[in-house]
Amino acid sequence: MSSSLSVEGHGYVPVSERMSLREHGKRHAQPSPMASCSIRHIALTRFRNYRSAHMALEHAPIMLTGHNGAGKTNILEAVSLLRPGRGLRGATAHELAFTDMGAQGGMAEDHAYQDWGINVSLYHHHLLTECAVIWQKDAQGGWRVSRKVKGHDHPSRYVESIPILWLMPGTDRHSNATRSLRRQFIDHIISVVDYDHKNRLTRYERLMRERRHVLWQKGYVSKTSRQWLSSLENAIAQDAVAIAASRKCYIEAVNASLQRHFFDMDVKTQIRVDGFIENALDDKAALEVEQHFVSKLEETRAHDCLYGGCEEGVHRSDMVMMDSARDIPASLCSTGQQKLLTLCLLLASAYMLVERHKRIPLLLLDEVRAHLDKAHASMLFAKILALDVQAWMSGLTPSLFSELKGRGQGFHVDHGCLVPW
Repeated sequence: MSSSLSVEGHGYVPVSERMSLREHGKRHAQPSPMASCSIRHIALTRFRNYRSAHMALEHAPIMLTGHNGAGKTNILEAVSLLRPGRGLRGATAHELAFTDMGAQGGMAEDHAYQDWGINVSLYHHHLLTECAVIWQKDAQGGWRVSRKVKGHDHPSRYVESIPILWLMPGTDRHSNATRSLRRQFIDHIISVVDYDHKNRLTRYERLMRERRHVLWQKGYVSKTSRQWLSSLENAIAQDAVAIAASRKCYIEAVNASLQRHFFDMDVKTQIRVDGFIENALDDKAALEVEQHFVSKLEETRAHDCLYGGCEEGVHRSDMVMMDSARDIPASLCSTGQQKLLTLCLLLASAYMLVERHKRIPLLLLDEVRAHLDKAHASMLFAKILALDVQAWMSGLTPSLFSELKGRGQGFHVDHGCLVPW
């Protein structure tokens, strides 16, 4: 696979319309007053269980149906990889390579060393742009993932600006998700708005690892160690307070969005972040909290040297979700109610993006109808339609999306084959 991999390179033209991809995009790309984002064509090459697959799309809900293991989530994962990072599953690059199970159910021996590609015609910032995510050998013979955007020599900022929100099974059930998953859920949403939030998190984690290494290898008694640790702890505190402040701003904004747009639901989502630094920011200035955290890190050096890690910090914070209608934590709600609470939170975040930042995101909702009754599903589909968003949704059968009949595009997924319905 060459480094010039692009959508145009596949030469795909919908049989029914016989026009170029760019013409297809222009036909359906009616500008919105908001900065809408939607995929008008996607091509997968040797990705997961897709040897080669193409979809020509409109700005409308996308419904993917098929039995378990057919490859529905693989398509959602491909879309999520447009943003920096490992996508909605957190998979490594070699795990994304084409796997041919074959007639005997055996895995191709060289599947981890095949190049793969995701090519997209994306309507974003009122322009149709061709993007590619590819895994291939570099000039030194090593394997690497690269993202390319046509017309952009440095595409990193462009892909960071692509607003994609997703919800996976596991995250949608509050009591089953780990504290880390709950924290990652809101941090991902924040990073869609604040491009630097993810960079701060990455830097914070790196500094924490470096501090732990110094404590284990050098100790905390010598003058050199103390100076090194002080420098690290000051940098850690600066990032920690910035991360906590971003979380609190998001919480305030999304709770307001929930009250405005989901007042008619019989479950009412309310969230807060419970953490040492987030709580301290309730009644203290940022600089004061920063200095307090530096002192705390210095005080716990002996403990952290002995036991490893760090007892306090934004890496220990938790997202606490409540059903305010009954004043009970989400963990005490039924599975269906937890799913509903989390879906409302995600959609409220999308409304917040629209209202505060004038950006309409892509939504990826895996097994969206699971655990939801027809009445609640109808209400949520109505919210999605009101957002005028391209929502990618998966489910077992088309009947699960009967409320969206004629309002979107449906595809039956069957082990690497996509058939419109």
